Amino acid sequence: MGSLLEITVALAGIEIKQPYSGTILQVSPFECCVNGRLLPDGLRIDYSVSLVDHVDPTDQGNINLVLTEHADRVSQLLTLLIIYPFDYVGYGAKLDGVEVRIRPDPEPMSLSLYNLVAAFRMDFISTEFGLTVSEKIWPTMEQLLKAMKGRPPSDLNKYSLPLRWFEKASKEAASVDRMIAFWVAFNSLYGDTSIPGEQKQIKQYVLKSLGVVSANDFVAANRPELIKLSQIPVKLRSGREIATELASALTAPSPNDTQIMEKAALTIYAIRNHFFHGSWDLYTLPVRQHAEIAEGLLGRLLRSLIAGHILGHAFPEEKYVTWTHFGSKL
Repeated sequence: MGSLLEITVALAGIEIKQPYSGTILQVSPFECCVNGRLLPDGLRIDYSVSLVDHVDPTDQGNINLVLTEHADRVSQLLTLLIIYPFDYVGYGAKLDGVEVRIRPDPEPMSLSLYNLVAAFRMDFISTEFGLTVSEKIWPTMEQLLKAMKGRPPSDLNKYSLPLRWFEKASKEAASVDRMIAFWVAFNSLYGDTSIPGEQKQIKQYVLKSLGVVSANDFVAANRPELIKLSQIPVKLRSGREIATELASALTAPSPNDTQIMEKAALTIYAIRNHFFHGSWDLYTLPVRQHAEIAEGLLGRLLRSLIAGHILGHAFPEEKYVTWTHFGSKL
């Protein structure tokens, strides 16, 4: 018989208008205090999951693995929906009613100390960035959690790296850093060594993924940003005028949305090349604006791709964040 794991995650910087209570997920506001300072918009998430195998509460090494996996899952799926930074304050957990935490394993450590420290999720001071989320976000997050639980290990392994890098990107504040991390997540999805050439891999992946992402819905929801992307003067390394091709596809008499998505992905790839190969000055305003346009589109595309793959069908283009602010809301 398996064990019951109950995790409570404390966050700051996310405002909700009303609590949520589902079958495995409960969300409520609460006062969050760090070092005597009251953080804005405290949020408590309670998540319970039935583990397939029994976990001994005294087996610290196994507890560390289980807690890291499931605490990460809650945080990663939340960032998948929000795509904005928020503050992770701390967590608590019970295993079959017994309180457990990530601690050093008394057995000889197989990993270096800094790997263990990374799992501790130390408290930190609020960035003062805040957001308000729609009530629609919690049923969707619960649906994703349930779908992840029902997936075979091979599927979980397939999406663990994209989710990890998506979370890293979402928690970055600078668009350049967000775009690079989003690209690593995208690269881990489209990479296919059986297909020669990275551009062909991107094209084939976009075409293959149209079962989980609706090209029509994505283009309709993001047309203004796609137009801005098409105005960035970038070429592929072969000299191909990919941004110009995107502009032509967007203004064609009978637009082909599949073709638009393909050319948009390759235009972002061209922007990625400029960053990765050092041909742009990261401290100029136009370059930062280019990064903001690219990471915004890539983040939304990745959200639809990853969530769609997890659910097995197209992911709805919902606006889960209704308002953002910096500092006091007054």
